[in-house]
Amino acid sequence: MQILCSTDGIVNGEFPKPGIRNIVKGGFSDIILNISKYALDYDYSKYKSWQEYRIYSDPQKLKKLLKPVLDACIKDNLSTPAAYINFQLSKMNTEDNLTDTLIKLGEEAAKIAIDIGCKYLIVSPLSVGIAGADTWAINRQYYSCLAEIIKDHQITILLENQTKNLGGHLVRGLCSDEVDTVKWIDSLNEAVGKDLFGFNLDVGTCNLCGQDMQEFILTLGHRLKMVTLRDNDGNQESSMLPFTAVGERSPRANWQSLIYGLRGIDFDGLFVVQMEDTAIVFSTLIRSELIRLSKTIAEYIAWQVSIETRLKKYKNRVLFGAGNMCRGYMECYGREYPPLFTCDNNKSLWNTECCGLKVKAPEELKNIPEDCAIFICNIYYAEIEKQLHDMDIKNPIERFSDEYLPSYHFNEI
Repeated sequence: MQILCSTDGIVNGEFPKPGIRNIVKGGFSDIILNISKYALDYDYSKYKSWQEYRIYSDPQKLKKLLKPVLDACIKDNLSTPAAYINFQLSKMNTEDNLTDTLIKLGEEAAKIAIDIGCKYLIVSPLSVGIAGADTWAINRQYYSCLAEIIKDHQITILLENQTKNLGGHLVRGLCSDEVDTVKWIDSLNEAVGKDLFGFNLDVGTCNLCGQDMQEFILTLGHRLKMVTLRDNDGNQESSMLPFTAVGERSPRANWQSLIYGLRGIDFDGLFVVQMEDTAIVFSTLIRSELIRLSKTIAEYIAWQVSIETRLKKYKNRVLFGAGNMCRGYMECYGREYPPLFTCDNNKSLWNTECCGLKVKAPEELKNIPEDCAIFICNIYYAEIEKQLHDMDIKNPIERFSDEYLPSYHFNEI
């Protein structure tokens, strides 16, 4: 799974070099660029009229405004496999319809995405100033225009779940109903005659809407290509580092539901780390360490998601460890993916049984078939990996964790 870092809150459009270098120092080689940040001025108060605002929102200015960021990326070898367009203008208090202007901005953004080599373009549906009955018709026109621009290029347009403000409360907006979303995507793909459209699931939006992410993901199935990892308190719109929004020692977002859903569809797409609000409050002197942590967190989530996929990958498998992780494995995966045996460094456990598995000495691993993988069921992963390499073991070595197994949470409760 590929992991991208969002530039929001990290890269200053006018002086991008420090932010880009922090991303590189943090261990990322790929970013997602939020073109919306450069397309629109969100400080509406300084304009005398919406006509004046329209003049500012000139599509022809986009490429020029993006140039410093793109030049900095090229210099530091950062690739841009994805870009983002969100023209919601949620703070706008006007009935003036800017739909035509926003569609033109979207078209110009799509051309830029082609120029910079994007493979994915997240395009949020338009909603501001549009009557409910016209929403699908206008967005169908919008997406059709974008499809015409990118149809001869290897780019997938991704819709994204939205919120809407209802009397000061954030509720489910466009693309936040999984059944309707599937209909939208399938209808658009049918119109162009190929799978040109997919979906990006925004975890933060799901959390604000109180949605069951597992159900959402299972309904989307193969249409889900990307997941934006961001946290918030479930009430106010914000983009925080995953796992940092907590209350009463519990996470606000249901990460377990996300991981179960992604496991259920064998997800192998892209993860985007979005932590704009967390990054902004960190000093630039230590921001690269925050970025490094965000990458570690995303890798951890990807690891948890891919557990069953990695188990399926091998014809045979053995375990290393005869403790709680071994028991967790056998309870949840032992029947479908039975190990040949388990081994342990504790000599007193040799020639005994753990959950019906024979416990053997590590030396026995030298006799296993070449196509047999060793799954380490012990938190001392690095030490055991070194031990196996020192033993000249050539078999594939995988790490197993039981942090999101059903039995783990049941026992915790």
